[in-house]
Amino acid sequence: LKWLQAEHGLDDVDPYMEEVHPADLSPWITDEHAAAARELGLRFASTLFVDDVLQYLLPFRDLGGMVVHVSTLDSQAPLIPRIKDLRELASIIYPQESRR
Repeated sequence: LKWLQAEHGLDDVDPYMEEVHPADLSPWITDEHAAAARELGLRFASTLFVDDVLQYLLPFRDLGGMVVHVSTLDSQAPLIPRIKDLRELASIIYPQESRR
C-alpha cells in the first residue's frame, strides 16, 4: 500500500482496501465451496488457516476450520488464538510439546 501511495499517488485508500480486502467474503466462501471441499475428503476441522487479516479468518472459522491470527496488536478476536510471530506457531500446532 505504501508503494502504491509513494509511486503511483494513491490517495484514497478506502476503495482500494475494499477491493483487495472485502468485508463481505460470501461470494468466495459459499456452501457450495464447502461441499466441494467435503467431496474431496478435506475437512475444515483438520485444516489450519493462518493469516494476519482477521476478516479472512472469521468465515473459515465459522465453517469449522482452525484459525490462528498473526498480529502484534494486543487486542484479539474471541476464540481465535493469536501469535505475534510465525515462530510461535509450533506452540499452537503442538501444545503438548511446548510444555516440556
